[in-house]
Amino acid sequence: MGHHSHLRLCTAVALWCRDSYYRDVAALFSEGDRYCRPDLDPAPDEEAVVYGYAATIRGMAERLDAQGVTVEGPRTCTATGG
Repeated sequence: MGHHSHLRLCTAVALWCRDSYYRDVAALFSEGDRYCRPDLDPAPDEEAVVYGYAATIRGMAERLDAQGVTVEGPRTCTATGG
């Protein structure tokens, strides 16, 4: 049975990882953000339930702000190419 994790921003997948997850990203979510739903198209050897975490944009912005993350970091990396 394979597992994967991904971070989706609206409809775009920003991060994707197979058989693992990004601990720093997972730390942004709480148990209150957890959900489960039926998998509409499970593989024969897969569980028919999908588990995930979801948060509102405002809630995530507040969490990032509390950790000192600003938009300047990504802007600087984009501007300098690194």
